[in-house]
Amino acid sequence: MDTDNVPVCPIPEIFHELSEASSNSTYVTVVEAYDPDKDARPPLFYLSGEGFENFRVDPESGILSVAGGSLDREKKSSYSLTVHARDREEPGSECRIHVRINLLDENDCQPVWRYTSGMEDEPPYYKFALKEDSPIGSFVGKVSAEDADIGINSRISYSLISAVTQFGDPAKDQFGVEPRSGVISLLRPLDRELISEYNLTLKAMDGGTPSLSTIVPVTVQGTPARVHGCSSHGQ
Repeated sequence: MDTDNVPVCPIPEIFHELSEASSNSTYVTVVEAYDPDKDARPPLFYLSGEGFENFRVDPESGILSVAGGSLDREKKSSYSLTVHARDREEPGSECRIHVRINLLDENDCQPVWRYTSGMEDEPPYYKFALKEDSPIGSFVGKVSAEDADIGINSRISYSLISAVTQFGDPAKDQFGVEPRSGVISLLRPLDRELISEYNLTLKAMDGGTPSLSTIVPVTVQGTPARVHGCSSHGQ
């Protein structure tokens, strides 16, 4: 048998997009190669490249599929694989097909609160102080969350779930939160002599379908109004 020809890969480069939620055995693509030698059997396929263990190529058909079941776009967003088409009679003779796989985002990460008042090893919370003579519309504080997903899946909106006084009385109409910025503002005047502390619960929700959300406690403490002192001068 004549074996002096190298296998031929007619499509040497392939680009494919794949959901990060793809399970084992999910079809990705199929590669092609042939041996131009007379009466030669088709080449055998095998795989290499960084992260190739997450995929498998059928040595006979060239079908590339998911194998590892651990795709996670937030950890690795793309794969650059090489499919080798090896001559059955001359193992050192082969052609190669480069396969680029980009993972598509799924809404699998919930928002995570950041810049909170606690230590890193503590559950997140926020604590703000506001003078009791602050006018309506005053800035109270700002909450912030981030989402490791991309696109609309990472777009976060904020809302006020509940607010109570230190006595447990409802006070949801005392504060408001801007949905996009997370800025908390004062909606009604404070009276520290009657109520010195408010306990709020805020929610951060992403834009995915279905959406994912997380909540955080927020404490707002009223502080004494600024007193302007007067001085007298003797005659």
